[in-house]
Order: sequence, then structure tokens, then C-alpha cells
Amino acid sequence: MIGYQLSSLKPLLLSAEEVQAALRRLHALGYRTLQIQWISPEVPDEAVACALKETGMDCIGVQDRYPAIREQFDRFVNQNRLFGGRDLCISGIPPENFSPEGLRAYAAELDGMRRRLSEEGMTLSFHPIWSDYVGVDGVPALDRLMDALPELRLTLCAYHAVKAGNDPAALLERYRGRVDTVHFKDSALRPDGSDFLVPTGQGRIDWPPIFEACNRTGVRWGLAEQERWEKDPFLCAEESYRYICSNGIGEAL
Repeated sequence: MIGYQLSSLKPLLLSAEEVQAALRRLHALGYRTLQIQWISPEVPDEAVACALKETGMDCIGVQDRYPAIREQFDRFVNQNRLFGGRDLCISGIPPENFSPEGLRAYAAELDGMRRRLSEEGMTLSFHPIWSDYVGVDGVPALDRLMDALPELRLTLCAYHAVKAGNDPAALLERYRGRVDTVHFKDSALRPDGSDFLVPTGQGRIDWPPIFEACNRTGVRWGLAEQERWEKDPFLCAEESYRYICSNGIGEAL
């Protein structure tokens, strides 16, 4: 199913009224599924839950970076309860854990979180950023982490995988059965070699093989994501939605 990563609208999620307006506009574009991240902490969680219900949007789970989840784990679990979410997604390996011993310790910490979430009927997934693909004694840190924690789910972001020099379709095959969610995040290159985010299908990522791999490996949710824009963010969301639909991904997932 096609969905949307709400982190894409961070500057527009500063009040309960803005959250409800954003969800209403996303619903009008065709989106029905959200992963929630980066709503302002000034917005009460209960107000977000009300906005989800009133706009008919389904929350599959919440996501944030490791430091935030470590410091406020109980709040994120409670958000999932309120929002109807089923997964807590944590992103990034701490720099101090980039060693075989450090990764084992990090895996043990994540496993403790996973066990607590399991008691709530929730799952834990890991979202690697591009630096998490760096080798540790010749083995990518991500692979070491996933091997150390076989029950950990993987939320794969195509943008970060490509930025690190990896093939997202190959990663989906490698972790077949462990990936429920893929972020459809695209970028283009400026003349100086720096990249900037664009709607899905308008950048340098070759999407059809990724879509095919999603269908083949049992991915459940494909989420459009774009945290920086050079035109109206809802126009970007609409263009991403139309492109993803034009490739048949919505019906297949």
C-alpha cells in the first residue's frame, strides 16, 4: 500500500490545527497510510490521534532517531498505542558503536526494546542511514547488526541505500521476509555533485526494479518521503503519489 512518511512536512506540523490540515490534504491526494515522525512536541499526542481518526488516516507506526527513542522510549510506545501504530522504527547506529563489540552491544540494547515492544503487540524495525553501510572489519555495519539480531525488522530507505553505493533491490532480496516498509525517497544531483531531494521518480534512482523487488519480496508499505522541497510540499507529495501509482505499486503491495 502506498503511504507517506510524515517527517516530510516537519515545518508544517507545529500545531494541532496544522497537523489536521496536513492530514486532510494528504487524504485528498489519495494517501491513507502514514508513518509518523517529527510532529512538534508542542502538539499533544491526543490531538494527533484525533486528527488521524477525523481524517481517516491509518498510522502504521512511529519513527525517530536513536537518541530520541532511547531517551523517550515510553512516550514513543504510548504514541503507537494512541495512534494505532504497530511498529517502532529507530534510525542510525551511534558512532561509538562502529566496532564488532560496539555493534553487539547496540544489538543487545535494541533487543531489549524489541522484547518490551513485543509485550505490547508491536514490532521494532531499524532504518539505516547511508553511514550505517560503512564496513566494520570488512563487513557493513548494517549486516553485522541484522545478523546479530535476527528478529529485527528492516525499514529500507532507497535514498540512503543508493547514497551509500548499494542496490536497494539487492538489499530487499538479501533481507527478504524482514522488510515491511520501504521509503520511496529520491534525489537529483546539482552540477557541483551535491544532491537535493525531489518527488519520487524525478531523480537519479532507478525505481522500476525497486518496485518489482518490493512486490516480489512481500513489502507491505511503500512510503513517499521528501523532507526538503524546492516547490510546494503538497505538490511534491501529489507528484510522488501519481508516479508510484503509475507503476502499479499501490495495487500490488
